[in-house]
Amino acid sequence: MFVDDGSADRTFSQLAELNRRDSRVKAICLSRNFGHQIALTAGMRYARGAAVTPMDGDLQHPPEMIPVLIEKWKAGYEVIYTIRKETHGVGLTKSLTSALFYRFIRWLTTANIPPSARDFRLLDRRALDSLNRLDEQARFIRGMVSWIGFSQIGVEFVADPRYAGQGKYTLGKMLRFALDAIFAFSGTPLRLAAYVGFMVSCLVFLYGAYAVAATILRTDVVRGWSSTILVVLLLGGFQLLSLGVIGEYLDRVYAEVKRRPLFLVQQMIGWQDAAPAD
Repeated sequence: MFVDDGSADRTFSQLAELNRRDSRVKAICLSRNFGHQIALTAGMRYARGAAVTPMDGDLQHPPEMIPVLIEKWKAGYEVIYTIRKETHGVGLTKSLTSALFYRFIRWLTTANIPPSARDFRLLDRRALDSLNRLDEQARFIRGMVSWIGFSQIGVEFVADPRYAGQGKYTLGKMLRFALDAIFAFSGTPLRLAAYVGFMVSCLVFLYGAYAVAATILRTDVVRGWSSTILVVLLLGGFQLLSLGVIGEYLDRVYAEVKRRPLFLVQQMIGWQDAAPAD
């Protein structure tokens, strides 16, 4: 089954041709580009099988790994996730930022995500049905799979270079992905803002006590504007930072309250029952 996430090329027409050659090929065309995590969600919502393996279409998730995942599933595991050991052709900078991302996420959130875990995994039907019940708008599927539990095990693999085309994950999208991961699974940013606010308040109190004492005990105190400006800027900057953190949470609350569907389907090929799983 293929999910066309609102592509502007001939992807869907080629999928239709594949279906004419082999009726087992199914395709879902979303009405626009909803993003990687939503496209994965759409595929898992429509998938019908005792086990389901979501994977990217650029062949960096090797199809030859699927029998390995199935063997683990037959051994009794309900979630078999993959861990990328390395990616051929990827520079040191990207590898380093990926490693730092996972360390940062594990430190900030409650999601127990193995380092370098991918969205390439096998899900037993029971685990998949549980995952499909999670309807949050800002989706971080790796964290959600960790949250549902069940018996899980990891399998390592080496990713090949992208088969064709260019990746669409820009720096902005990667930053948004990281923020969704943090704010969906952690209240730590709010607590950090409270801790910093407390420390700043203590420093301002100490400085205020010093200023009062200096004014009383000394007659040569020069009342300049620099210290005042410093305190105002410090408090103002922290307040803006705190409002930004709160705004990120409110943005996600606002999205949840609207209860819009996660995705809309424009066209389907090869389906008799076109209803997604509950």
